[in-house]
Amino acid sequence: MTQESKTQLITILHNLEIQTGADLRKLIQDVEAIKVEPEYHRKDADMKIFDAVEKVTGINAIRLISKCRIRKYSDIRAMVVFFLRDYGFTFVEIGMILNRHYTSAIHLSTVHNALVNRDKEYREKFNQIAALINKKNTNLAK
Repeated sequence: MTQESKTQLITILHNLEIQTGADLRKLIQDVEAIKVEPEYHRKDADMKIFDAVEKVTGINAIRLISKCRIRKYSDIRAMVVFFLRDYGFTFVEIGMILNRHYTSAIHLSTVHNALVNRDKEYREKFNQIAALINKKNTNLAK
């Protein structure tokens, strides 16, 4: 739910409360408690991520969604999974984007966490891609 749709729903409930005289305070509070999606647009997120990955690594989206199991491709896929998760995609959606089963996306998420903490080259590429995507709080390098 976006902030705009949440505001519209609350307005409708307030108007309904006024018109009918019904006590909708609890329902309005429940709607106000709903977590709002971030302001960025998910539909363009995957292409923005793939573009940034290609600029930094030279590996295009076609290579990443292919069945190729070369290590450098699978490592970059792990980064892509992280960024897509950061944009709010589910593992099922990520699996569909990367032409893989959702359990592969879960595994790649685990691989990313391990690599970002121990592999300096991986971490540097990750930080470069994060800077291109203009994502805040994705610099996990310690």
